[in-house]
Amino acid sequence: IPCRDCELYVAAYAEFLCDGLEVPLYGISADTLRLKYASLLWNYGIIKARNGYVSNNEEPKMPRPKKA
Repeated sequence: IPCRDCELYVAAYAEFLCDGLEVPLYGISADTLRLKYASLLWNYGIIKARNGYVSNNEEPKMPRPKKA
């Protein structure tokens, strides 16, 4: 496994564990994982855009509370 793919496999392994699934010994490809996570992020962005989501970074800054 090339080092640059380690994060993909860690994310997939964590997902299998969280979902209570058995981790397959073979058949997990880095290309498949990249496509899966890219499509999930794309879909998340589409849903945010449809719902008019604004992140905290895009809102006007709030004044900081003064220390006592």
